[in-house]
Amino acid sequence: MGSSRLGLTPTRRRTKNRRPSARISKPKTLKARSRHPGPSIEPPASAPTSASVPAASPVLEVDTADHELLLTHGAKKSPPHTVRQWEKNLAKQLHHATRNGEETSPEHNVTRHTIGTIIVERFWGLSLDELVEAPQTQRNYSQHAEHAEEMLKETEEYTEIPPNHTYIALDRNGKCLAAVFSCGLREVYDDTAEAIISTTIRNIEIVLPSCNSPPPRSRHSLWEKWKEDSKLDKVMTLSYGYWGTQGNPGVGPKISSDICKTAAILAKTMDLLKWLGNITKAINALFGVVDSGTRDEYRALVSRIPESSRGLFSTLPEHELFCLRVILVNLWTQPHRDTKDWFKGWAWLAVFGQFSGGDFCFAEMRRRVAFPSGAILGLRGGAIEHWTTKWEGSCRYCIVHTIHEYVRKWHTEETEAGATS
Repeated sequence: MGSSRLGLTPTRRRTKNRRPSARISKPKTLKARSRHPGPSIEPPASAPTSASVPAASPVLEVDTADHELLLTHGAKKSPPHTVRQWEKNLAKQLHHATRNGEETSPEHNVTRHTIGTIIVERFWGLSLDELVEAPQTQRNYSQHAEHAEEMLKETEEYTEIPPNHTYIALDRNGKCLAAVFSCGLREVYDDTAEAIISTTIRNIEIVLPSCNSPPPRSRHSLWEKWKEDSKLDKVMTLSYGYWGTQGNPGVGPKISSDICKTAAILAKTMDLLKWLGNITKAINALFGVVDSGTRDEYRALVSRIPESSRGLFSTLPEHELFCLRVILVNLWTQPHRDTKDWFKGWAWLAVFGQFSGGDFCFAEMRRRVAFPSGAILGLRGGAIEHWTTKWEGSCRYCIVHTIHEYVRKWHTEETEAGATS
């Protein structure tokens, strides 16, 4: 089976000049044939096309049944590197990677394929099923600090993936472990991407003055030392979404307190979440490329959450993929696994800001990948220990998109109970 051809033509969209506003920039409906192009941002009219790897076949199969790819090219002619060509190249790479490959590295028994700016590696010594069952090491504060320094030193010996590349890591069974799209937003939004990136930074910074949530020590035990060393004014986490009730699991999931501490904060948060629909749509396309089956399970699970809660965290009016977003504000991410996330599931990260460094590291694959502003990354966070190298700059905002395993179990069991009653 070969990869399907999308056969979609990029659409020209022009928008009128508008002055920047101090308010959160909200998504607007695309206006056709406006005569005066300007810098205002317009989200896609519908979700981008995605692709999947069928379980019975190694070939990437493009699904265009319920999605349409909208390329927001401002030029009269499409640039040579369109999303369609990018998807075609990636499909070819995944096809070759499942056929044992051509270029083999003795390290970890790895098969690598490269075409253009796409690199696919298959790690024959790794299995997703085995990785998620590996025991987790519990560490106190001093042990966390020692482990972090050890891993940072070890990172210097990791294989570096060239910048501006798409990197896909597969286990020996062809299951995707991680996917790094260094030019993720640019791949999906093309000429509009830079304005989306800068507007996202501005919208996050509008919310920050009214927030002051210290990072949880269970995940970011070294944040105070990082803040002191980096001399950054704001170092915090903002949790927007729906998660488990700490210490009382029988109550069921609830909305995080960061969303609605006050009416003013709620209004700003709702505006920010609507804007972040632009990021959700990009992740929808990239998630679908590497694992459309799980992507669709995420979407189905979120649709089962009551509307009274879903309306407080959704970034899209329909087809929302995630019920929890955590914005890491100026944090350095220390080595960890995502033990609370969907079992064998994905966390998707999008990063924005003015910074250098902050490469993303994967312990089990011994890989180090550039993770610049505008990049999008997906990984099986419960299976792979991961962190970033330390970075320098004025700001770095990493948005983590996920669903907790507790939420998945709660609404799955609830649905099953309703079906049998």
